[in-house]
Amino acid sequence: MSDVPRSHDRFFRRVFSQREPARELLREYLPAEVAQLLDLDSLEITDSSYIEDDLRGHVADLVLRVRLQDGRRAVVYVLVEHKSVPDRWVALQLLRYMTRIWDDYRRQARSLPLPPIIPLVFHQGRRGWNLPTDFAALVDAPRELAPHVPDFGYLLIDLTRFSDPDVRGPPTVTVPLLLMLHIFDDDLEARLVAVLMPVAGIMDAGARMELFVTCVYYVENARDDVSEAALARAVKQVLSEDEGERVMQSVADRHREEGRQQGLQQGLQQGLQQGLQQGTAVAREAVLEVLESRFGSVPEPLRERIGRIEDLDALRRLPRAAAICESLAAFRDALEGNG
Repeated sequence: MSDVPRSHDRFFRRVFSQREPARELLREYLPAEVAQLLDLDSLEITDSSYIEDDLRGHVADLVLRVRLQDGRRAVVYVLVEHKSVPDRWVALQLLRYMTRIWDDYRRQARSLPLPPIIPLVFHQGRRGWNLPTDFAALVDAPRELAPHVPDFGYLLIDLTRFSDPDVRGPPTVTVPLLLMLHIFDDDLEARLVAVLMPVAGIMDAGARMELFVTCVYYVENARDDVSEAALARAVKQVLSEDEGERVMQSVADRHREEGRQQGLQQGLQQGLQQGLQQGTAVAREAVLEVLESRFGSVPEPLRERIGRIEDLDALRRLPRAAAICESLAAFRDALEGNG
């Protein structure tokens, strides 16, 4: 079983990193006065992400480039929140990510003006979003200082406030949103056929298959209590027997590939760690060889001191220090002086 919290952001990114679902999500769920400013046919999906490593598993993000109707450039920054409790610091996170986007633009374009960024928070959780949606609410400042406090508002799609009729758009949007809406429900297994049924109306067989596989894979990762047999029954009620079999086989293949990739990553990390350990051992030996060739036996306390150094770059500098020091005492002083 994969890490459950991460399964939500992986599902959102996999679905809405595709142009058609992303475009329809913005068309249907942005405020009308904002959506009408955008030329959604110009939408471009980027592979950028601004989430810090320690926050992955709680939030995800999506960076979309788009043109305004008058041709000017803009960015839609989507922050996906699936914490059980809404995060009061989300506006500060957004400000940090927005400045990074502008910094990237400055480095690449080297020109003014900067493009506007439309910050959009997509919240999926067990509790509704009950926080102010403006940055200034985080800052306790007297009225006289208000002009000097950054202020912006972010748009919010709070899935916890939705009922099924609120979910609109084509199946490539409604099915993922309905699944995310009901993923925590005790009766999810009983709802699966109704949630998945609109996918059958997708005429493109490849797109239909991909969305089915992605949805089933999500449920298997996010819920321990929905059996593979129940998922297979639901899929085969919506699709033909043959197509349902292919969906479940593709899901199994995706699980195997994910396991293989995780194994490769773990192997790479272990190999890098082993290589680092071997490198530090060789570097320590090189230092001791230089010292022994110049001064004879190296005292055990000094050997232990060298043996405690883990920084490979520092160890690589020590043979030269050993070669130019006038005595073991001078080398010891140099070693102590460098920590």
